[in-house]
Amino acid sequence: MKKFNERIPDTWEAEFCSGVEQESKFLSTVSETESASRWIPGVQAKELSLTPLDTPMEVAEKLASMKLDEDIVEDTFTAGTKMVVSYGDSHWCISENARSRLYGTAGLQGPALGRMDVSVLTDVLQEGLNVAKGDTQLLERYGKIHSMHGDNYCVMPIPMLLQIAKREITNTFGEAAFKRGNHSAAYTSAIWTLPKFQQQFIKIYEAAIKGASIYHVDWMPAVKVSSSDTSESSALIAPGLLTAGGVFLTFVEPYKVRHEKRASAEYGVDAFEQNAKAIYSKMQDMAKKIEELAKINIAHPMNCFIGICNWLNKVGVRIPKKYIGEAVDELEINLSINPVLSAHDIYIILSMIVSTATSLGASATVINTIEEGLTRVLNADWASLDIGGTVAWA
Repeated sequence: MKKFNERIPDTWEAEFCSGVEQESKFLSTVSETESASRWIPGVQAKELSLTPLDTPMEVAEKLASMKLDEDIVEDTFTAGTKMVVSYGDSHWCISENARSRLYGTAGLQGPALGRMDVSVLTDVLQEGLNVAKGDTQLLERYGKIHSMHGDNYCVMPIPMLLQIAKREITNTFGEAAFKRGNHSAAYTSAIWTLPKFQQQFIKIYEAAIKGASIYHVDWMPAVKVSSSDTSESSALIAPGLLTAGGVFLTFVEPYKVRHEKRASAEYGVDAFEQNAKAIYSKMQDMAKKIEELAKINIAHPMNCFIGICNWLNKVGVRIPKKYIGEAVDELEINLSINPVLSAHDIYIILSMIVSTATSLGASATVINTIEEGLTRVLNADWASLDIGGTVAWA
């Protein structure tokens, strides 16, 4: 098996395939990750044993006694959790990707855990595992445990999701042209553009906004797929627009399939396939939302913009101020010409946060978090954010 750090010289936790524009290379890397992954089901939490990597001496001892890979241990000690988990005669270092799921499996949460010394933290988590009920599934990937999920967790192989998505996008829109993909040990996303559908969608878009926009949009329609098998994230598929700056901008909540088994109705890969087959319906929903936003006039656009950013911060989508500056500049330029803007235009200006984050080197995971956070704005109470006076940044 190819060693993970042969492709990732800096850290095993890195995003090792970011912004790839060659489809074959992207899909090959995703498939390679899947081939290097192994699910270990039916593990009782109380059968797991945790060991800290607290000092260089302990690192040396664990290398000798547990026969762990030296590079993996070094990475886990210097840039990771500093913890090893044992199950029977098997031993693995624990990836940062698995930290939150380890806490959940032990039934423990809270900021105090992050402030504990690793030796104390390991003891506390071990006590939680010893009394935890039910089985868990371990995800081993490139020699580390990358996640722990309950037995009700439904595995959806990411290569299979991508294959289904491309097939159904092609069947629906005539062509799926790969734009880019991002892949890491924790998160995968891919965007396909729809060149044969572009002119048709521009007509739909123009009919929806009815001239109530400062922007003449001739962007490319696209579909984005994303999923993760290390967290509780759903498998998502959504239509959108690819802006001139390369930002994927959607106006609807994506179809979501949770990683959970169900006694009735379709779930997992089958449910995702049904969503992919219905992607045109979601495209129609997007046109309706565009029309709705275009009809909402905002009398205090800057206050509304600041209010939205503050609200996103409040609900956990924290956007550094350095990513917001260019969007504020764009808004101020437009306000010098049009003192009243539509909710549609403010939403487009908000999308500039993504392009700024990209240009400043934000990771693919951060960018996807911001993109998905912005979709939550679509269902915001715009009237409550359109207020006079002074609105301060939170």
